[in-house]
Amino acid sequence: MANNRSILMLTAEAGGGHKSVGLALKERFEGALLGFDLTVVNAFEELLDFPLSLINNAHRQIVRRSPALWNLLFESTSSGNRFSTIEGLTRLWTKDRVEELFDELNPSAVLSVIPLVNELIGEVAWDRGVPFAVVVTDMARVHPAWLSRRASIYCAPTEFVRNELVGLGIPGEKVFVTGLPTRRSFFIPPDDLVGLRGKLGIGRESFTVLMMGGGEGVGLSKQAVKELADLPGLELYIFTGRNSKLKKKIERRFEESAKVLGFVENVDEWLKAADLLITKSGPSTLVEAAASQTPTLFIGALPGQEQSIIDHLLWRAPGGNGNGLLCDASDISRRVSELMSSSAKRQELVDSIAGFANPSASAEVCSLIKDLIIEEKDEIRVYV
Repeated sequence: MANNRSILMLTAEAGGGHKSVGLALKERFEGALLGFDLTVVNAFEELLDFPLSLINNAHRQIVRRSPALWNLLFESTSSGNRFSTIEGLTRLWTKDRVEELFDELNPSAVLSVIPLVNELIGEVAWDRGVPFAVVVTDMARVHPAWLSRRASIYCAPTEFVRNELVGLGIPGEKVFVTGLPTRRSFFIPPDDLVGLRGKLGIGRESFTVLMMGGGEGVGLSKQAVKELADLPGLELYIFTGRNSKLKKKIERRFEESAKVLGFVENVDEWLKAADLLITKSGPSTLVEAAASQTPTLFIGALPGQEQSIIDHLLWRAPGGNGNGLLCDASDISRRVSELMSSSAKRQELVDSIAGFANPSASAEVCSLIKDLIIEEKDEIRVYV
């Protein structure tokens, strides 16, 4: 019999988005669902045996060194038939640990914010009568690695993802568009902006630009950095995530004209203090910028799911052509100069992405899971 107080959440460190969404849900569960104990498991590290246990590090190295190789891997496994081979190996090397985890926790519900393991998790949960929710963190194109034939529900960040899931065979009544769960702090305006900028060491009068490349520093264009470093009146901060080698390389090259930071926990403060963000089109960064009302330009993307955000979401954002959201490195200095002198144009950027952030997303996901636990409706247990 399931433990009525226990909820299991599966997350991972691969990329920044899964971790960010997991933290947002953890914050909401602990703050709102009193009486439930949430256990968070880094599935790629704690459940996968060798060689699958190398996924975290392999993902980091591939996206840092060869985005083209990542694209090849993504595209070559996007067929359900091709991915089934990988899923079979995952089952072979993982099922015993998954069974042991369920034996230990005896959860009343399980949710996953990661791909790859969901088919197996869904089977084990189904056999034990435990509801299973999949929270998709990709904003546009959906890889079959997200799917589970026995998932109780899917939480989709966008209507586009809902349509993708339905197109992949998931019954529409199982898919709920909740938005992407985001920590509450991103939605709260600073009480004292001048004080916040002072705390972060930002000049009071400077026009502050952040350049971010996600958790691995991907997409930080050398040409764009060089162009911006020469603009007068601009204070440039570059975030390289966990990529310490890239951090040192940029510091050596732009020591006098830019400030380089690695991975930071207080991204919410930096976004609120900045005048402009320049970033690749990662899902969490997009939503966190929207929540923080930070004017944002998107320059590049990781091939695959992030490129699909540009193609299917940002390009169609209000105003046409993403309302100027998309920018090329060769044109970056002109665009930034234009934005420096026009608060109205910066506000247009804010308005263009505002719809991607839903402050109620975490609450909606938690409410759906709570309903699964309480109601335990028979119709949830239907094979796809």
